[in-house]
Amino acid sequence: MQPVVCNKDMAVVFPLKDGDCEFWLEIVDSVDDITNPSRDHAYVDSKGLFYIYNGKNIVAINDHSNLKIKWGNMIGDISNQLDLTEILNQFVKTISVNGTNIAKDNDKNIAIQVPITTIKLDGNTISPVDYIVNLDLASVYAKKTEIPKNVSELQNDAGYIKQEVVDQLIPIKAIKVNNVTILPDENRTVNIENVYVTPEEFGAIGDGTTNDSSAFNACIAKANETGKYVLLSNKTYLIGNTLMDNSDINIIGINTVIILDNNTFTKQIINCVFSNITFKRTVRSDLPLTENFSSSQFKYCNFVDINYLFNNISPRINTLEHLLLDECNLQNTQLISVTNQFNGVVYSINKTLFYYDEDYKQRTYIISGYIGGKFIFNNCTFSKFDPNGTIELFGSLDNFEFNNCYIHTYDNANTFILPNISSVEKQQITFNNCDISNNNKYLVDVFYTNNTVLPTVNIKYSTLKVNAIFNAKNECSLWLENNQIDTKPIINVGVGKVNIVEIQQKYSDTSENIFPWTTEPTPTVENNVSLNKVGAGQYYVLTESKDKNVKKLDYYFAYNFDYLPTAPYYTNNVIVRDLDLEGYTVKRSFLSDNTCKLKNKSTGELIDYVYLILDDNVTVTTSKHDPQFVYTTIAMKYLPYFAKLKTDTPVAGHLYVDACISIILEKTSS
Repeated sequence: MQPVVCNKDMAVVFPLKDGDCEFWLEIVDSVDDITNPSRDHAYVDSKGLFYIYNGKNIVAINDHSNLKIKWGNMIGDISNQLDLTEILNQFVKTISVNGTNIAKDNDKNIAIQVPITTIKLDGNTISPVDYIVNLDLASVYAKKTEIPKNVSELQNDAGYIKQEVVDQLIPIKAIKVNNVTILPDENRTVNIENVYVTPEEFGAIGDGTTNDSSAFNACIAKANETGKYVLLSNKTYLIGNTLMDNSDINIIGINTVIILDNNTFTKQIINCVFSNITFKRTVRSDLPLTENFSSSQFKYCNFVDINYLFNNISPRINTLEHLLLDECNLQNTQLISVTNQFNGVVYSINKTLFYYDEDYKQRTYIISGYIGGKFIFNNCTFSKFDPNGTIELFGSLDNFEFNNCYIHTYDNANTFILPNISSVEKQQITFNNCDISNNNKYLVDVFYTNNTVLPTVNIKYSTLKVNAIFNAKNECSLWLENNQIDTKPIINVGVGKVNIVEIQQKYSDTSENIFPWTTEPTPTVENNVSLNKVGAGQYYVLTESKDKNVKKLDYYFAYNFDYLPTAPYYTNNVIVRDLDLEGYTVKRSFLSDNTCKLKNKSTGELIDYVYLILDDNVTVTTSKHDPQFVYTTIAMKYLPYFAKLKTDTPVAGHLYVDACISIILEKTSS
C-alpha cells in the first residue's frame, strides 16, 4: 500500500500483517476528529493512539486498554508508572519528518527510564535521593519477526508477557542511588541494601562523647574494599584521633555532626565527595581539617570553628576548573593556608556563606598565601561582625573573581591585604554585580614591604561603600563601570600612581563622569576638570560637559625660536601623550599671554616685544598607534607683529614665548 495523497511532510511506517506499510501521518485531537478517513493516512491523537482506516472502520492499532502485562516481583512498584503506550508504540517502525527518520536509533532499540518514587533502605525511606530503574526493551522489539502482527494477538491470554519473559528479555539493567550505579547479580536482582556501609556496623555510638575514630577507620576501610559509600546517621560523632586517608569514597550524612578534638579529621582526602555533614571543634586548635585536599568536593556541609580547611589543594586530573565548595557554610572558619604551589588552576566556590563574629576561637584570612591560580566565588556571602577585628578577609596574591556576591565588613580591617611575595608582579581582583561595604578601612591594602606587585581592581555593576579603594605605594590600575556609589571613595591613600582605565557611573547621582582621573600630580577634580602635567613646566587643563559632548582644552606651554623680521608667519606643533580627542572638532581657539620678549640670543639683553596673533587654522589631531600609545597633536600658526617700543626698526633676535592656547572642541563623531 503506497500513499498517493496530500501531506508529504510527515510519514509513518507500521509493520503490519502483510508487511511494512507507509502512511501519511495526520495529527488529531481525538478519533472523533477523523471525519473523512483515508486508507492512505494514519492518525495519531493527543493520547498517543495510532489509527488506520481498513475501508470499513477506523481501527486503533495500539489500543492497550485491554492489554495485561504481568510484572511479577520486580524491585519497586512500577506497574502504575510504566507508560504502556511507549511500549506499544514500538509498532511504529519509523517516523520521518521531511524525509528524516526520528523514531529510533540505528539499532531500532528503545530504553525506557522508569522513576521509582520510594525505595526503603533498612526499613527507612531516605529522601531526597534520585532512584532510577533503567529497563532495556531492546531484546523484545529489536527484530521485526518478534513484533506482533496485530492487536488481537496481545488482547488474549496467549498475549500475556509472562514473568519469565520479563526476566529474560527485560532485565533491570541498573539502579542509581545517590549517583552510584548498582548492577544486578546473576539472578538479575539488585540489592540496594548493599550500596553503603555505616560506622555503626563497626561499633560507632554517635553520642558525641564516645570516640568513634576506630569505628570510622574500619568503616572507611570496608568502603574502599567494596566500592560502597559511607552513610552517616542523624547523630553526633566524636572523632578524637586522625583518621586513615580518605580516598575514592563518598561520605553522605543525614544531618550528621562530626566533632573534632585537637586533631585533623584525616591527612589526605583524595577523589572524595562529602555531603550534608557539619564539622565543628569544641577546643582551640591551629590544625586544619585536612592537610591535603585533592580532586574532592564538599556539598551542603557546615564548618564551625575550624581553623582552616586545607593546607594544600589539588584539582581533578585534566581539568582547568575545580569546584571546591557547593552550598556550604563556614562559620569562623577559613578556607586555605598555602604557599607557592603554582598550579595555574581555577577553583570555584558556589553559594557559600562565610560568617565571622567575635566568638571565634582562632582566625586568620579566608585565603592565605599563593597558589598561582584563581579563585571564583559565585553567589557567596561574606559577613564579618567583629568590632575589634583587624584581620583582612583575604591575604593572597592570587587572582580573584566575585560574581553576585555580598561582601560586608563591619570592623577595622581591610578587605584584601597583598602580602610580600617578590616573584608575583601582577594581581587582578574583579567584582561583578556585587554589594561591597567597608566604610572604615580600605578595599585593597598592599603590604608595606611589597615593592613588586601591580594590583588591578575591576568593579562593575556593583554597589560600592568603601573609605578608600587602595592603600599602596605601588602603581595600581582601576576600572569602575556603572556602579552605585553613595560617597565617592578616595582612590589611593598611599603615594602610588593609579591608572584609571575607565569611569562610567551612570547609575549614581553622587559620583561624577570623569576622565582622565590620575594621581600624578595630585589631581584637581571639580566640576569635570582635570589638571595634567606635560613635560617640564607645561600643563593642560581639560574641562568637559557632563555628557562629554563639549570639551575645553587650556594648554600652557613655553616655547622659543629664532625671530626674523621678514618672516611672514611661524608654526609650532605641540604633542601631548595620553590625550585622546578623537572625534572632536575645533570650534574656536584663542592665544593668551601673546606678548613675547625678543632678546639678543648671545647676551640675553631685551631688544623689544613681539605680538603673536593666532591664525584661525588651529588643528587638533589624535593618533593611536596601539591601545597603549595615544597622543594628540596641536598644530598652531602665528602671525608676528613687532612692537617698536624700544627700537624704531624691527631687528632679528630670539623670541621667548610663555603662553596659553584655549581651544573649544565639539564631539562630531564617535
